[in-house]
Amino acid sequence: MLGKKKKKVERVTSPVDAKIQRSIKVVRPADLEDVVAVPNTPYTNMVGSFGTMTKKGDKVTGINWEGCRDRFQTASESPAYLEFLFCHDPKTGDNIIDFVHTVEEIIRLKSEDRVTLKKTTNPNIIYVRLSPWWKYRLRRSLLTALLRCGQDYTERTAECFEKALFSKYYTSQTKPAVVEFLKGRTASKLKRSSSFGGWYQLFVNKKTDDAKKVLTRLLPKPEDKPPEGSDAKPIEGETP
Repeated sequence: MLGKKKKKVERVTSPVDAKIQRSIKVVRPADLEDVVAVPNTPYTNMVGSFGTMTKKGDKVTGINWEGCRDRFQTASESPAYLEFLFCHDPKTGDNIIDFVHTVEEIIRLKSEDRVTLKKTTNPNIIYVRLSPWWKYRLRRSLLTALLRCGQDYTERTAECFEKALFSKYYTSQTKPAVVEFLKGRTASKLKRSSSFGGWYQLFVNKKTDDAKKVLTRLLPKPEDKPPEGSDAKPIEGETP
């Protein structure tokens, strides 16, 4: 006798899930024509590393690789440090670019604030240029984690996006903060003078209420100015 068919349980769609699904439809595949030339040097065991470039004019002549995100965070603190390379698993460059652009679409980031991501002449390396918005230390620390997570974005579905988003311990162990970031809490109450050990150290094992004490929502857009008499003040980490 045949058993009864199991009733299909539909996936519950949260507001963040809806944003993910909408954003996936909007993001376009990476531009394969616009590539950056990089020197042909050994890249053994460099997957997941971040590269500082030596340049002569516009030509990249050398690369210094850093495998530790925290050390790279310190090295990239200089205001002039705006571009770097990321070494990834083979054939995952498009996945990473789509993944990061999907995150930007979810938080409705303005075009001028978005990060520049390009393929390079090496199939295992992508070029990254920070916008002033992503240069802010809290976001920059998260971005380097997202670059690594993006390698697992193998299918353009909400389920795969969420799986990739929490595929690394530094995002899975800071899930409440990552979720709040996707909801639009992309500014920080951290003072510039305060010490900063990176996204992971700041949010590891913290709950949603803890994340909200550090993260805050973006200021209203110019067309949505606060009512007259409001005491709203600029938030740390916001661009004008």
